[in-house]
Amino acid sequence: MGWFSSRDLRTAIASAAVGVSPISLRLVGLTLAHTGVLVGGAPVNGDAQRLRVRLGEALAAREVDGHEAAMVRDTWHAALINFTGAPAVTERGETGSSSIALDTPCR
Repeated sequence: MGWFSSRDLRTAIASAAVGVSPISLRLVGLTLAHTGVLVGGAPVNGDAQRLRVRLGEALAAREVDGHEAAMVRDTWHAALINFTGAPAVTERGETGSSSIALDTPCR
């Protein structure tokens, strides 16, 4: 497995998507990560896994990846907000709960 360019990935995705039905996901929530805010999704049928297998095969054919072909995942995510730097974590209140400072620059 080696490094691959965004062009490799775009080409592999385009190849894998030929003839694949649109993927349907059920939105299951938001996650705050150190890189941004993610929305989670769960597949409603087998179309997402079929695309994942085909993408793994397309990447393996380009000798850039291939581990995705054998993986079965039941969650998907997409970035809603990407932070340009790490968010500041501050302690507040007597309970010691943490909060994320949302004044972190976003792009």
